[in-house]
Amino acid sequence: HRKKIIFLSNLIVSTSLISIFFQFNNKIEINFETLINKDTYQIYFFGFASYIFLFLSWNIFSKKEKIENNIIKNFILFSYSNIAKYIPGSIGLYVYRLASYDVDKISVKKITKGVLFEQFTPIGLFLVLYSFFSINYFKEIGLVSFLLIMYFLKSMIILISPLKNYFLYFSSFYLNCVFQIYMIYLFFDFFCGIYAVDNSFDYLLSTYISSFLIGSPAGIGFREGVSLLLISNELCTVINAIIYLRIIYIILDLGLFIIGFTLKRFSK
Repeated sequence: HRKKIIFLSNLIVSTSLISIFFQFNNKIEINFETLINKDTYQIYFFGFASYIFLFLSWNIFSKKEKIENNIIKNFILFSYSNIAKYIPGSIGLYVYRLASYDVDKISVKKITKGVLFEQFTPIGLFLVLYSFFSINYFKEIGLVSFLLIMYFLKSMIILISPLKNYFLYFSSFYLNCVFQIYMIYLFFDFFCGIYAVDNSFDYLLSTYISSFLIGSPAGIGFREGVSLLLISNELCTVINAIIYLRIIYIILDLGLFIIGFTLKRFSK
Protein backbone atom coordinates (compact mmCIF):
# COMPACT_ATOMS: atom_id res chain seq x y z
CA HIS A 1 0.00 0.00 0.00
CA ARG A 2 2.99 2.33 -0.40
CA LYS A 3 1.43 4.19 -3.34
CA LYS A 4 -1.75 4.77 -1.37
CA ILE A 5 0.26 6.06 1.61
CA ILE A 6 2.30 8.52 -0.42
CA PHE A 7 -0.76 9.65 -2.42
CA LEU A 8 -2.69 10.33 0.77
CA SER A 9 0.21 12.23 2.35
CA ASN A 10 0.66 14.38 -0.77
CA LEU A 11 -3.07 15.07 -0.78
CA ILE A 12 -2.91 16.15 2.88
CA VAL A 13 0.06 18.45 2.24
CA SER A 14 -1.65 20.05 -0.77
CA THR A 15 -4.89 20.43 1.18
CA SER A 16 -2.95 22.02 4.04
CA LEU A 17 -1.46 24.63 1.71
CA ILE A 18 -4.84 25.42 0.17
CA SER A 19 -6.48 25.54 3.60
CA ILE A 20 -3.85 27.91 4.98
CA PHE A 21 -4.33 30.18 1.98
CA PHE A 22 -8.13 30.38 2.16
CA GLN A 23 -8.33 30.60 5.96
CA PHE A 24 -5.73 33.27 6.50
CA ASN A 25 -5.35 35.20 3.25
CA ASN A 26 -8.20 37.59 4.02
CA LYS A 27 -7.94 37.59 7.80
CA ILE A 28 -4.20 37.89 8.30
CA GLU A 29 -1.62 39.78 6.29
CA ILE A 30 -0.08 36.90 4.36
CA ASN A 31 1.68 37.85 1.13
CA PHE A 32 2.84 34.74 -0.69
CA GLU A 33 5.16 36.77 -2.90
CA THR A 34 7.28 37.23 0.23
CA LEU A 35 8.07 33.52 0.16
CA ILE A 36 9.84 33.85 -3.18
CA ASN A 37 11.59 37.11 -2.37
CA LYS A 38 15.27 37.14 -3.37
CA ASP A 39 16.18 37.84 0.27
CA THR A 40 14.67 34.52 1.42
CA TYR A 41 16.89 32.22 -0.65
CA GLN A 42 19.25 31.72 2.30
CA ILE A 43 16.35 30.47 4.42
CA TYR A 44 15.54 27.76 1.88
CA PHE A 45 19.23 26.92 1.43
CA PHE A 46 19.92 26.26 5.12
CA GLY A 47 16.58 24.51 5.54
CA PHE A 48 17.37 22.15 2.68
CA ALA A 49 20.89 21.61 4.06
CA SER A 50 19.38 20.51 7.39
CA TYR A 51 17.34 17.85 5.56
CA ILE A 52 20.45 16.65 3.72
CA PHE A 53 22.32 16.05 6.97
CA LEU A 54 19.30 14.29 8.43
CA PHE A 55 19.30 12.03 5.38
CA LEU A 56 23.04 11.40 5.73
CA SER A 57 22.49 10.16 9.27
CA TRP A 58 19.90 7.66 7.98
CA ASN A 59 22.19 6.61 5.12
CA ILE A 60 25.09 6.00 7.54
CA PHE A 61 22.84 3.95 9.82
CA SER A 62 21.39 2.00 6.89
CA LYS A 63 24.86 1.02 5.69
CA LYS A 64 26.15 0.15 9.17
CA GLU A 65 23.15 -2.08 9.87
CA LYS A 66 23.27 -3.59 6.36
CA ILE A 67 19.73 -2.42 5.57
CA GLU A 68 20.56 -0.83 2.21
CA ASN A 69 23.95 0.19 0.75
CA ASN A 70 22.64 2.10 -2.27
CA ILE A 71 22.68 5.81 -1.39
CA ILE A 72 20.24 6.69 -4.20
CA LYS A 73 17.65 4.19 -2.99
CA ASN A 74 18.11 5.37 0.58
CA PHE A 75 17.53 8.97 -0.50
CA ILE A 76 14.41 8.06 -2.48
CA LEU A 77 12.90 6.15 0.44
CA PHE A 78 13.93 8.88 2.87
CA SER A 79 12.28 11.62 0.79
CA TYR A 80 9.10 9.57 0.31
CA SER A 81 8.84 8.62 3.98
CA ASN A 82 9.54 12.21 5.03
CA ILE A 83 6.45 13.43 3.17
CA ALA A 84 4.45 10.54 4.63
CA LYS A 85 4.76 12.12 8.09
CA TYR A 86 1.70 14.18 7.14
CA ILE A 87 -0.41 11.05 7.49
CA PRO A 88 -2.69 11.62 10.52
CA GLY A 89 -1.23 9.88 13.55
CA SER A 90 2.33 10.93 12.75
CA ILE A 91 3.33 7.34 12.00
CA GLY A 92 3.42 7.57 8.20
CA LEU A 93 7.20 8.09 8.14
CA TYR A 94 7.84 4.84 10.01
CA VAL A 95 5.15 2.81 8.21
CA TYR A 96 6.30 3.84 4.74
CA ARG A 97 9.96 3.16 5.45
CA LEU A 98 9.15 -0.20 6.98
CA ALA A 99 7.01 -1.13 3.98
CA SER A 100 9.65 -0.01 1.48
CA TYR A 101 12.57 -2.15 2.60
CA ASP A 102 12.72 -5.92 2.24
CA VAL A 103 11.45 -6.88 5.70
CA ASP A 104 11.78 -10.58 4.90
CA LYS A 105 15.58 -10.24 5.00
CA ILE A 106 15.96 -7.27 7.29
CA SER A 107 15.09 -7.15 10.95
CA VAL A 108 12.14 -4.90 11.68
CA LYS A 109 13.96 -3.92 14.87
CA LYS A 110 16.79 -2.32 12.87
CA ILE A 111 14.48 -0.05 10.92
CA THR A 112 12.53 0.78 14.09
CA LYS A 113 15.74 1.62 15.92
CA GLY A 114 16.95 3.76 13.02
CA VAL A 115 13.70 5.74 12.86
CA LEU A 116 13.69 6.25 16.64
CA PHE A 117 17.30 7.49 16.52
CA GLU A 118 16.44 9.78 13.62
CA GLN A 119 13.48 11.30 15.44
CA PHE A 120 14.84 11.62 18.97
CA THR A 121 18.61 12.12 18.63
CA PRO A 122 18.18 15.64 17.14
CA ILE A 123 15.76 16.42 19.96
CA GLY A 124 18.36 15.42 22.57
CA LEU A 125 21.10 17.42 20.84
CA PHE A 126 18.85 20.45 20.51
CA LEU A 127 17.87 20.35 24.20
CA VAL A 128 21.57 20.39 25.11
CA LEU A 129 22.12 23.39 22.83
CA TYR A 130 18.99 25.08 24.19
CA SER A 131 20.12 24.55 27.79
CA PHE A 132 23.61 25.93 27.19
CA PHE A 133 22.25 28.86 25.22
CA SER A 134 20.15 29.83 28.24
CA ILE A 135 23.44 30.72 29.96
CA ASN A 136 24.09 34.40 29.24
CA TYR A 137 27.78 33.81 28.47
CA PHE A 138 26.95 31.89 25.31
CA LYS A 139 24.49 34.54 24.17
CA GLU A 140 27.25 37.13 24.24
CA ILE A 141 29.62 35.33 21.86
CA GLY A 142 27.17 35.09 18.96
CA LEU A 143 25.13 32.28 17.47
CA VAL A 144 27.69 30.92 14.99
CA SER A 145 30.54 30.96 17.53
CA PHE A 146 28.30 29.26 20.09
CA LEU A 147 27.37 26.48 17.67
CA LEU A 148 31.01 25.94 16.65
CA ILE A 149 32.11 25.70 20.28
CA MET A 150 29.37 23.18 21.03
CA TYR A 151 30.33 21.16 17.94
CA PHE A 152 33.94 21.03 19.13
CA LEU A 153 32.92 19.95 22.64
CA LYS A 154 30.51 17.32 21.33
CA SER A 155 33.10 15.94 18.92
CA MET A 156 35.72 15.60 21.68
CA ILE A 157 33.25 13.77 23.93
CA ILE A 158 32.30 11.33 21.16
CA LEU A 159 35.90 10.70 20.05
CA ILE A 160 37.06 9.74 23.57
CA SER A 161 34.00 7.56 24.20
CA PRO A 162 32.95 4.12 22.92
CA LEU A 163 30.78 6.00 20.40
CA LYS A 164 33.73 7.16 18.30
CA ASN A 165 32.75 4.76 15.49
CA TYR A 166 29.52 6.73 15.24
CA PHE A 167 31.24 10.11 14.95
CA LEU A 168 29.91 10.83 11.46
CA TYR A 169 26.48 9.55 12.45
CA PHE A 170 26.09 11.92 15.42
CA SER A 171 27.83 14.74 13.56
CA SER A 172 25.14 14.53 10.88
CA PHE A 173 22.45 14.92 13.53
CA TYR A 174 24.30 17.87 15.04
CA LEU A 175 24.68 19.63 11.71
CA ASN A 176 20.99 19.01 11.01
CA CYS A 177 20.20 20.88 14.25
CA VAL A 178 22.69 23.65 13.46
CA PHE A 179 21.32 24.33 9.98
CA GLN A 180 17.75 24.29 11.28
CA ILE A 181 18.63 26.79 14.01
CA TYR A 182 20.40 29.02 11.49
CA MET A 183 17.55 28.73 8.98
CA ILE A 184 14.98 29.83 11.55
CA TYR A 185 17.33 32.53 12.85
CA LEU A 186 17.54 33.98 9.32
CA PHE A 187 13.77 33.70 9.02
CA PHE A 188 13.01 35.68 12.19
CA ASP A 189 15.76 38.16 11.39
CA PHE A 190 14.15 38.77 7.98
CA PHE A 191 10.51 38.83 9.13
CA CYS A 192 10.78 40.35 12.62
CA GLY A 193 14.14 42.11 12.85
CA ILE A 194 15.04 41.53 16.51
CA TYR A 195 15.13 38.67 19.02
CA ALA A 196 15.90 36.40 16.06
CA VAL A 197 18.17 34.06 18.03
CA ASP A 198 15.78 33.70 20.97
CA ASN A 199 12.84 33.17 18.62
CA SER A 200 14.72 30.54 16.61
CA PHE A 201 15.46 28.47 19.72
CA ASP A 202 11.90 28.90 21.03
CA TYR A 203 10.33 27.88 17.73
CA LEU A 204 12.51 24.78 17.45
CA LEU A 205 11.63 23.90 21.05
CA SER A 206 7.93 24.02 20.11
CA THR A 207 8.73 21.91 17.02
CA TYR A 208 10.34 19.16 19.08
CA ILE A 209 7.63 19.30 21.73
CA SER A 210 5.07 18.67 18.99
CA SER A 211 7.07 15.61 17.89
CA PHE A 212 5.75 13.79 20.97
CA LEU A 213 2.14 14.41 19.96
CA ILE A 214 0.72 11.34 18.24
CA GLY A 215 -2.42 12.14 16.29
CA SER A 216 -1.52 15.44 14.67
CA PRO A 217 -0.03 15.12 11.16
CA ALA A 218 3.46 16.68 11.33
CA GLY A 219 2.38 18.60 14.44
CA ILE A 220 0.11 20.89 12.40
CA GLY A 221 -1.70 23.23 14.78
CA PHE A 222 0.00 21.99 17.95
CA ARG A 223 3.43 23.38 17.03
CA GLU A 224 1.88 26.73 16.16
CA GLY A 225 -0.01 26.85 19.46
CA VAL A 226 3.12 26.21 21.52
CA SER A 227 5.05 28.74 19.43
CA LEU A 228 2.52 31.46 20.24
CA LEU A 229 3.10 30.82 23.95
CA LEU A 230 6.90 30.93 23.68
CA ILE A 231 7.55 33.64 21.09
CA SER A 232 6.95 37.31 21.74
CA ASN A 233 7.88 40.12 19.39
CA GLU A 234 6.33 43.55 19.10
CA LEU A 235 7.84 44.28 15.68
CA CYS A 236 5.94 41.59 13.80
CA THR A 237 2.68 39.67 14.01
CA VAL A 238 3.83 36.35 15.46
CA ILE A 239 0.94 34.37 13.96
CA ASN A 240 1.88 35.70 10.51
CA ALA A 241 5.50 34.66 11.01
CA ILE A 242 4.52 31.17 12.21
CA ILE A 243 2.26 30.62 9.20
CA TYR A 244 5.03 31.75 6.84
CA LEU A 245 7.48 29.36 8.52
CA ARG A 246 5.07 26.42 8.38
CA ILE A 247 4.54 27.02 4.65
CA ILE A 248 8.31 27.17 4.13
CA TYR A 249 8.68 23.80 5.86
CA ILE A 250 5.96 22.31 3.65
CA ILE A 251 7.68 23.68 0.55
CA LEU A 252 10.96 22.10 1.70
CA ASP A 253 9.22 18.76 2.32
CA LEU A 254 7.63 18.84 -1.12
CA GLY A 255 10.92 19.90 -2.71
CA LEU A 256 12.73 16.96 -1.15
CA PHE A 257 9.98 14.62 -2.33
CA ILE A 258 10.13 15.98 -5.90
CA ILE A 259 13.89 15.30 -6.02
CA GLY A 260 13.32 11.77 -4.71
CA PHE A 261 10.46 11.23 -7.18
CA THR A 262 12.66 12.42 -10.07
CA LEU A 263 15.54 10.15 -9.03
CA LYS A 264 13.16 7.22 -8.81
CA ARG A 265 11.91 7.82 -12.34
CA PHE A 266 15.43 8.16 -13.75
CA SER A 267 16.66 5.10 -11.83
CA LYS A 268 14.02 3.01 -13.55
